Amino acid sequence: PVLLLLLVASLVPIWVGERFPSQNGPWYLLIVHMLKELGNPQWDYSQYYEINWHPVPHMLYEVLLWSLTYVAPLLTAEKLALSICAVLVPASIFYFLSVVAPDKLLMGYLSFLMIHTHSFYRGYHDFVLSVPLFFFVLGFWYRHRNRIGPKVCAALAVGAVAIYLAHLFTFAILVATVGLVRLIETRSLRKAVWSTVCCTWPGWLLFVDFLLLALTHPGGFVLADTSFLLPHEATENFVRKMFYSISFPGYVVATLPWLWLVYGLARRFVVARADGRLLKSILSDPLLVATLTLCVLYFFVPDKFLGWHYVAIRMTPLILGLALPCVAQLASTNLVRTAFVMTVCG
Repeated sequence: PVLLLLLVASLVPIWVGERFPSQNGPWYLLIVHMLKELGNPQWDYSQYYEINWHPVPHMLYEVLLWSLTYVAPLLTAEKLALSICAVLVPASIFYFLSVVAPDKLLMGYLSFLMIHTHSFYRGYHDFVLSVPLFFFVLGFWYRHRNRIGPKVCAALAVGAVAIYLAHLFTFAILVATVGLVRLIETRSLRKAVWSTVCCTWPGWLLFVDFLLLALTHPGGFVLADTSFLLPHEATENFVRKMFYSISFPGYVVATLPWLWLVYGLARRFVVARADGRLLKSILSDPLLVATLTLCVLYFFVPDKFLGWHYVAIRMTPLILGLALPCVAQLASTNLVRTAFVMTVCG
C-alpha cells in the first residue's frame, strides 16, 4: 500500500494539468509532430526536412513518444511517456538493490524522490529515460558479471544500445562504472576491459557512426559553449539543482529525506574507522569506490559542454542511486524503519 501511495503521488503532478510544464518538453512534441506529419501537405514539413536514419544518441524518448501517439493524442502521449519514466525510476532502483544489496532494499523508497527533479522539469526527458535504463542494465550485469554467456551478452547488448540511444552521457557513465567495479573486484585491467566490452560494445559501434556523421555535418558542436563551475558552486548545485523547485518549502521537503542517506554513509564510515579498517572498508566495496569516484569526477565535469547545459548536474541521480546500497544498516528496529518510510512519504 505504501509503494502504491508513493507511485500515485508521483504520477499526479504529470496528469493534473492540461499540459505538463517542462521547459524543453515542447521541443520533443514538435519533433514527434514533424515525424508523424512529414508527408502531410497541410504542414509542408517534407519541403524543408528529411528523416535522418542514423541511430543517433538521445532519440529513444522521441521514439517512445512517437509510438504512443498511435494510441493517444500527442499531449496525452507525452503524459504517458513521462508516466513510464516515472514508474521505471523506482522499479529500476528496487531491482538494482535486490541484486547488489538485498538487505538494503528499504533504501529504495528514496528512489521516489528521484522522479520530480531538475532534469524532469527542465525537459531533459531523454536523460530522464536513461536513468532507470542505467540501473536496470547495471543490475543485470552485476548479477551475471562472473559468467557472461551468449544469452547474457545479447541481453547486455540490447541494454547498452537502449542506454546509448537514450543519452550518450549516461552511456559513458555506464562504461566507467562497469569498468571500475570490475577492476576493483578482480584487480585485473584485462578482465575489467573485457567485462566492459562485453557489456557495452554495441554502443561504441553506434558512437563511431555518430562521430562520422557529426564530422560530415559541421556546426552541431559548439566548443566555445563550454564552462566549468567553481568547487563551491558545484557543491551548491548538487543539492540545490537536483531538487529544483520554485517553492523553497517544496525544495526543503524534497531534500531533507536524503539526510537518511547521509546518515547511513556516515554511520558506515564511523563504524569502520572505530574498527580500524576504514580504508579497507572503502576499497573492498566496488560500488562505494565507483560512487566516490563519480563524486570526484562531478567537480571536473563541465557545466556546459558542446551545447549541453547542466552537464554535471545530470550525474546526481546516478551518484545517489549508486550510493544507496553502500550505506550501513539504518537500524533493525521497526520504529526507525517506520520513521524512514514516513519521512519519504511526507
